Amino acid sequence: MNAIENLEVSREFTTMSEAKLEVSKYLLTNGIKMSVIACTKTDYRLKCNKRYCPAFIKISMSRKSGLYVVRNMVHHKKHKKRQKKYCKAMKPYLIHLVTENGLLKCSEHKHIIFQQTSLHLTDRIVRSCMKLSKETIYGMEKNNFSILCEYLAALCKENVGSSCLIKKDESNRFYGCFLAPSASIHALKHVRPVISLDASHLKNKWKGNLFFASAKDSEDHIVPLAFGLVADTENKESWEIFLKFLKTSFEINDNMMFISDKDKGILPAMNNIFPQNNHLSCTFHISQNVKGRFGKEVSKFVNSLSVCKSEMAFLNEMEKLKSVNTDAFEYISSLDLKAFVDCYVPDGRFDFYTSNISESLNGTLFSSRKESYLVLANHIVMKMSTWFAKRFQKSTKMYNAKKRHKLTKSNKKKLKKNWEAGEKMKVTPISEVLFLVAYNHDGNKTIKQRVNINANTINDVCKCGVVRQFEFACAHVCAVFYYLGKSIKYVERKYCSYWYTREALKSTYEIPIVDVSIPTTVKDEILVPKLVSQRGRPKEKRIKNKFWARSVNCIPGSNDVKEKIHLKKYKPVRRCRKCNRTGHNIRTCSKNGDIHKKDKECCNFSTGFHMEGCVFNDQKYLELRNQIYEIFKDLKEGYMDVDQVYERFEGSSKSPILMEDILKTILLMENHNEVMVADNTVYFVFSGSE
Repeated sequence: MNAIENLEVSREFTTMSEAKLEVSKYLLTNGIKMSVIACTKTDYRLKCNKRYCPAFIKISMSRKSGLYVVRNMVHHKKHKKRQKKYCKAMKPYLIHLVTENGLLKCSEHKHIIFQQTSLHLTDRIVRSCMKLSKETIYGMEKNNFSILCEYLAALCKENVGSSCLIKKDESNRFYGCFLAPSASIHALKHVRPVISLDASHLKNKWKGNLFFASAKDSEDHIVPLAFGLVADTENKESWEIFLKFLKTSFEINDNMMFISDKDKGILPAMNNIFPQNNHLSCTFHISQNVKGRFGKEVSKFVNSLSVCKSEMAFLNEMEKLKSVNTDAFEYISSLDLKAFVDCYVPDGRFDFYTSNISESLNGTLFSSRKESYLVLANHIVMKMSTWFAKRFQKSTKMYNAKKRHKLTKSNKKKLKKNWEAGEKMKVTPISEVLFLVAYNHDGNKTIKQRVNINANTINDVCKCGVVRQFEFACAHVCAVFYYLGKSIKYVERKYCSYWYTREALKSTYEIPIVDVSIPTTVKDEILVPKLVSQRGRPKEKRIKNKFWARSVNCIPGSNDVKEKIHLKKYKPVRRCRKCNRTGHNIRTCSKNGDIHKKDKECCNFSTGFHMEGCVFNDQKYLELRNQIYEIFKDLKEGYMDVDQVYERFEGSSKSPILMEDILKTILLMENHNEVMVADNTVYFVFSGSE
């Protein structure tokens, strides 16, 4: 194999890292595997791994020039062509490839490296290359906090008018940093006047939380306004610092609204910083709370209640809820109705029912939340700059189009849909200003709405509440102007707000966000935050509640379609693998020796209980089984509800018995075809005790 022209004797390099990079390129392109003999500041030597092969490379620093020169280079012998294999000398070039590709997953880096070099690498090697590439770009992790402050300061200098805040504690340790670019400060004047707030956990070494404030533009795109990285939990103090930063950075009026999940200190912080602004609740989080307390059927009422445009419709829905569950009725009536019901919200909510835009931002930053604070901040700024640049190009094309319309494309479609629906409605004039619009609802029911085209405020235009809540022309208003002979453009100009226009979309992204290279020098050193070490691997996903789920026939003895039933929530009990008992593990177990093969066969580890045939080894569950058998023996029907079984036990037994133990025993009996469970009912099957 011939050597590459770039790597030859007397070739000079300015740095040792440059020399190592060229050597690794040479090895990768020729498929040579060499081992490093010596690696110092002034000397670098490699030798071929093959026996009796004279291939050798020597690079050392010359004293005269201070450059690194290839002193000796013996070319490789001709070996049989084999698949390329990895060696440590190839690592510099692999790190170079990883840095060029940017922030990607391990599998993606692995695929790209294979395409470029046809080299099969393990995940461990790729991860080590990723770690070293981050150190070359961002520096050591301990110095990241002081570099982060310099990076944010450089961003504020480049983007004039940006707001930045760096918080330290008394011992000069990093507490948090907050950034609001000048582009997002300008954008808030042209987006819908509702700010979504949320915080998410960081998965890196130092933990902490990422705080985000975002809004929606006229095309329903997410506009990130400000973010904060705090080395603390999500509590009242951290939220107060972030909200104070928002108040000083942005021009927030009393008409501006906020929406959040109202969790972990955000509500008291909002009452202190923004007491006059309305704070909306996320309907999804309310429905999840209702679902956890009262069940899935009741949680469906939350969405229908939040959409009620009139007080009469809300009261009708509440009466339906009361007939289903009185406890849920009392719980919802105790909530702040101004926060999530349309008819009680004082100002327009502009289609903000959930805080999904904040949740989607957390989803886009899921992989980068594992990285250090500096990497995360750089990734957020890069995302924001690309979003603003792309959307500005699209908005200018839309604004400079030949067919001039006030509204954007998506809002124009919505208005056209309302106009077509209004054409089918029946309009009867009451006076020159007042009109009555009648239309069929669900095919049978006719509903009438009153429209006042000369109303002083938006609230009095139409009684349906759509114009008041969204500041957008509803189908009833379109029906009136269609009856009067006006065009759709007239309705567009008069009854559609500025927040849905092309002009608003263009002016939202007028100012670009300019990214800055990460500084290498640091003026003021900042100490790292206190490291709270936790045992085990950091969790990436939430641990969901588990259920006892059994797939059984709907009717005993029939071959109908199987359905899944849930008996009761439970937490999985950890047991010893030797003796199958709770309260200890295999290391601290007092039982000598391993479990015999016979014992292993009679152990059912899927349910976690010890059984042998139809007889229970555990005395506790054997006694419970016999008691359940005696209860069923006296029954005429041959079936009983699970709760009734528990009530019988409470009345008969002297010592207290847990519901969990009874359910476990029933499931074990079901495994041996002694009983059958369906729809939370236990059916008697066996005819004698053993």
